[in-house]
Amino acid sequence: MLSLFFSLGMAAQTEISELEGEYLYYADKYMSEKDARFEAVNYARVQKLAEAFGTIVDNYGYEDSREHAFLLSSNEVKGEWIADIEEPRVEWIERQADGINVYKARVHFKARPIGNSVNFRSTVLRNGVEEKFESSQFKTGDDMYVSFESPVDGYIAIYLVDESHNAFRLLPYQADGDGEQPVKGGRRYVFFAPKENKTDVREVDELYMTCANGVIELNRLYVIFSPNRFTIENDRKEGEVLPRQLKQKDFNQWLSRSMSRDERMGRIITNLRIEAKE
Repeated sequence: MLSLFFSLGMAAQTEISELEGEYLYYADKYMSEKDARFEAVNYARVQKLAEAFGTIVDNYGYEDSREHAFLLSSNEVKGEWIADIEEPRVEWIERQADGINVYKARVHFKARPIGNSVNFRSTVLRNGVEEKFESSQFKTGDDMYVSFESPVDGYIAIYLVDESHNAFRLLPYQADGDGEQPVKGGRRYVFFAPKENKTDVREVDELYMTCANGVIELNRLYVIFSPNRFTIENDRKEGEVLPRQLKQKDFNQWLSRSMSRDERMGRIITNLRIEAKE
């Protein structure tokens, strides 16, 4: 587990689709099994989004049938993943003569077409508050910050989902009693950095990364924004040093429900990799 220290305004209903499928992922022989399984699921989701909603480029597919080098990223499809219906399953298929490992990923999730959500910007920062410190790779003891900027006023929430299927609410801060974090359009925010605080909350939570299993942790950071006011899901406090949390299943249901009701709500997901210090 990754340890961290430190009335919904609705638009028209957005149609939610249920997508399901499989994907063969060819992992480089130097890639760890954990990383390969993680990437296999990501590519499987992107492929199903591209098939269901189309892409913003003319063509997509594979460079060749052997390597299955998928050309799209999640930013190039016209749909977005909301939440898993079933936990993704990944099966190792074979190790080829040149060391390439083949994995089959099966996904079943909810998605929606990209419509009128606000095009905001969010960046994960490591050990510095300027944009040049952008990174998704961390080691135990590193500080994590999140920069954010939107063209319009609105509300933001930030969650982190760990490998134990817990969703930690990082923003609004723990000292924020109303459970809402308003932000102003056109202003750059750096969250979790006390000296950069532009919120009304005086006590800013500071975050540093740890790798609990002693090797590698893979987590997902969700930055959620809407120009409409929204209410966060009920969560609980577990211990003194961890943020408030809820189960990933409950978080997924809340996010799916919120995004289906508010077509202007958007989210940016960043995959985080945390390594133990050597």
